Amino acid sequence: MNREAIEQRFSAFTGRLIDWKWSSLIVLLLLSAALLSQLPKITIDTSNEAFLRADDPTLLEYNRFREQFGREEVILISLQPKEIFSAPFLQKLRRFHADLEAEVPYLDEVTSLVNVRYTVGTDEELLVEDLLDAFPDTPEGLEQLKQAASAHPFYQDLLISGDGTVTTVVIETLAYADDAAEADLLEGFESEESDRSPEEVRHFLSDQENGEVVQAVTKLVEQYQGEDFPITMAGSPIVMEVLKKSMQSDMGQFTLTMVGIIFIFLFALFRRKSGVVAPLLVVILSLLATIAVMALNGVPMKLTTQILPSFILAVGVGDSVHILSVFYRRYDHTGDKREAIQFAIGHSGLAVVMTSLTTAAGLLSFSTAELGAIAELGVFGGAGVVFAMIYSLILLPLLLAILPVRQRNHAARQEDDEGNSHSGLMDRTLDRAVGIATNHSTTVVFVAVILFVVAIAGITQLNFKHDVMKWFPEDQPIRMATEQLDQDLNGTISVEVLIDSGEQEGLYDPQLIASLAKLQDELDTLGKGDQQLQTGKRISVVDVLRETNQALNENRASHYKVPADRQLVAQELLLFENSGSDDLENLVDSELRTARLTLRLPWRDAGAYTVLVDEVEQRVDEAFGEQVETRVTGLMMIFARTLDAMMTSMAQSYSIAAVVISLMMMLLVGHIRLGLVSMIPNLLPIIIVLGVMGLTGMPLDAFTMLIGSIALGLAVDDTVHFMHNFQRYYRRSGDSVEAITHTLHTAGRAMVVTTIVLSLGFFIFMRSEMNNLFNFGLLTGLAIILALLADLLLAPALMTMIFGKREGNQQGANR
Repeated sequence: MNREAIEQRFSAFTGRLIDWKWSSLIVLLLLSAALLSQLPKITIDTSNEAFLRADDPTLLEYNRFREQFGREEVILISLQPKEIFSAPFLQKLRRFHADLEAEVPYLDEVTSLVNVRYTVGTDEELLVEDLLDAFPDTPEGLEQLKQAASAHPFYQDLLISGDGTVTTVVIETLAYADDAAEADLLEGFESEESDRSPEEVRHFLSDQENGEVVQAVTKLVEQYQGEDFPITMAGSPIVMEVLKKSMQSDMGQFTLTMVGIIFIFLFALFRRKSGVVAPLLVVILSLLATIAVMALNGVPMKLTTQILPSFILAVGVGDSVHILSVFYRRYDHTGDKREAIQFAIGHSGLAVVMTSLTTAAGLLSFSTAELGAIAELGVFGGAGVVFAMIYSLILLPLLLAILPVRQRNHAARQEDDEGNSHSGLMDRTLDRAVGIATNHSTTVVFVAVILFVVAIAGITQLNFKHDVMKWFPEDQPIRMATEQLDQDLNGTISVEVLIDSGEQEGLYDPQLIASLAKLQDELDTLGKGDQQLQTGKRISVVDVLRETNQALNENRASHYKVPADRQLVAQELLLFENSGSDDLENLVDSELRTARLTLRLPWRDAGAYTVLVDEVEQRVDEAFGEQVETRVTGLMMIFARTLDAMMTSMAQSYSIAAVVISLMMMLLVGHIRLGLVSMIPNLLPIIIVLGVMGLTGMPLDAFTMLIGSIALGLAVDDTVHFMHNFQRYYRRSGDSVEAITHTLHTAGRAMVVTTIVLSLGFFIFMRSEMNNLFNFGLLTGLAIILALLADLLLAPALMTMIFGKREGNQQGANR
């Protein structure tokens, strides 16, 4: 079927739609209402693990760890009083600790100087007491407490900084939210058995529940904050909540700003109520339908998908602008509204479908990404574009047919046979672009080649990074608190090493315990040379054995070591367990088969974590060889895996988008060579932007990696409209210059307007305080502007070089 026949089909379909306009509108609105009823089900998830797919092996291993040992992400509260070991401060700390235990929901444990274990031996028994209970509240007792706490290896970098000026409170939450409800139900009963059936699925603490924890802690911190009790908070749960609050604020702000921008530009462009109301209804329904589909599929809004509202609004209005531009010109020229609607859809319907499909293809290229959050952006972003296309081709003509539309008298203006005006600033600018592109086509192409070469040089300097902390501005409290705690305690993020002995009570093996102790001690630094990193706290069952062994040997420091006899290891672990402390269950499994080694490290870029994890795995292998099975997991592994998946996802998505869109362009123009040539104005802006990133040192992160496929999908829209109209006019005249002139005075006007709206739609992300969104908005907006320049200058120059200035025949377009 040729292009003219397809355009006639669009026109005929629109005519039937208008014949049944009220029935069609009611059916469309009922279907929309049924879909939008799912909107209340939408949730938000800003967790670090939300970046990965649910079946990612790294995430599955992390979840297995959490099932066994609980949540390893903790809230760290730092206190820096004038004197830690003073009676007033310790009394207030005790009250603060008690209130945390009483008022924070989903709480597993609070650890501070108040209740940290203090293991000591007497002539008759092993005592494992809370630290503050072990010393009297006398000046002498406080001095003894200070000496004992400052000298205790277990407290260093966990509860007390190396210089003794900072103490911390560590808040651990439950891995499963339903464990808290179950504990409440079982309160007062001796049985600890759960009534949960084996088939019942438990759910990890949700983003909302994490927010409840953070809010409760924040409320108490505000109550206790003072000069004598200076408090700062850090830890990944706090980071997640700050990200969520920022995301909610940004989404609302950006969406309203985008609606305002669209309103202003629609009014300035058309100056008619129908030209404002109808497109706004189209894009708002498209956005709501997209979010409803996410809710229907149980997919929450995530850090990456927060760009969807502004994106869909900006992209969706482009379809309406192209249709309305043709409709109003035709209607003002003929006065026949029905004929003008059919003409507009027939003229622009195919181009709207093709631009929507190419934009959707650019987004859907992310659907294969190893990063789940990126894949979801691709799927639902593509769905949003399709919704915008459907509403533009069905709802928009229905609204135009039903709403009153004022006809303007343009008798005083010079117009062509299609109602296209050739006066005004925009037309003069477009005429100048035609002159430059057609009279200096070789120069335009040469400049493009130079820009391409420079950009390639910049691309070679690109670096992938995934550092959530660097997304925040330098003066953001959570970033400042995290960096300060990293300095005081040498680490606020964990890597977890699991050592599986392979048999029940395998941890009684003294050789295995000795290897674990040696490994734990030797992990005081990681990296080499300038990259060497001082590690923070290392915690394992070794600490329990050392403390117990020392206590059982008259508390002599020389016996702070692990036993060398299997029977002694077993006896000491049994004695510690019977002492009343439950610390052991956080360090080993119930069968005493698997041990856990926790290593705290400072926040760094995930690329650094990848190197460090490799070194940890190497040291673990050297320590145990093939003696036992070992696994490395934890939040650090999630970050490292995210970076690895990011690099793979970018390569895949860029390749898929380029191939699929190239094939679609070939299909549209009906010629392989011309389709490939038409991709040059689309790819060059992306290459230039990537080059700018490399030359300026901007990182490729989970947001800026989206630029290529998104910008390609959007850039090709203008090229589709350009090629679609160029071929139409070239077949009519055989004159490439005349065809280019007509194209830019029809599609070009809409291209300029949609580019302004689209670029502003992304530039508004620069209003965010988050660095990642600022960079994403700046670079994507730049790519879209460069794409317009390429379609106004480079595409016409290439057509001039291919077809010549004047061929005088009808065959050129079929070359």
